[in-house]
Amino acid sequence: MLKKLISLKNEMGGVNAFLYLTHMALGRITRGRFRIVKYYLYRQPVAVKTIIPERRGKNITVRQIDPTDSNAFADFPRPGTVIGQRFGQGAVCFAAYIEDRFVGYVWLNLGDYTEDEVRCIFSPQPEDTTAWDYDVYVEPSARNGFIFPKLWQAANDYLNHSGVAWSLSRISAFNVQSQRSHERLGARANGSATFICLGRTELMIAGHPPYVHVSIMGGKTPIMRIDVKHRSGGDHLQH
Repeated sequence: MLKKLISLKNEMGGVNAFLYLTHMALGRITRGRFRIVKYYLYRQPVAVKTIIPERRGKNITVRQIDPTDSNAFADFPRPGTVIGQRFGQGAVCFAAYIEDRFVGYVWLNLGDYTEDEVRCIFSPQPEDTTAWDYDVYVEPSARNGFIFPKLWQAANDYLNHSGVAWSLSRISAFNVQSQRSHERLGARANGSATFICLGRTELMIAGHPPYVHVSIMGGKTPIMRIDVKHRSGGDHLQH
């Protein structure tokens, strides 16, 4: 146990290691009723220039998924109900394929995004020039290739065409690999949000308005307004 704690501390920092182990231990004891969900919030400028040369990843095809394309959903690592909810709030999805084999996707919202892990609505500001990206996924067998930059190239092209200058996102504080992948493409941390969940009750503590919120299922969902001009205390992370 001590070796596990030291390893996690070296990877994600002492506080996050403690939160992760608490989440795992109490989650097991309560059969999943207790959860700790911590996000780092990131801001990233939409790239105007090409992210990846055309000669790279020529065997990868990225296409926008139509909300009625149920055949594509069968390969997605999310339940159909979640996919339906995302498209229901105006989401845009780009999926990557190698010889018709699904290898990854990225989701975008040009407006508010209703989170499906916890009760929270993320509202990117300014709304006319800022989008929300989320659930960037690459199949484990394809994570050493060009899938990730290819997806981001498609997302950037779409956002540029839509007049969007910035993209905001949330990444699990326990997923250091994902944080580093985003940072390599220019993303920078801009605060955090922690959700302590017990049954139907959730406590949110965040670096953006409304800062602190307690919600019960069926009650008011907090709306977190994140302005790219705002500089929260979590701009620089240490892994």
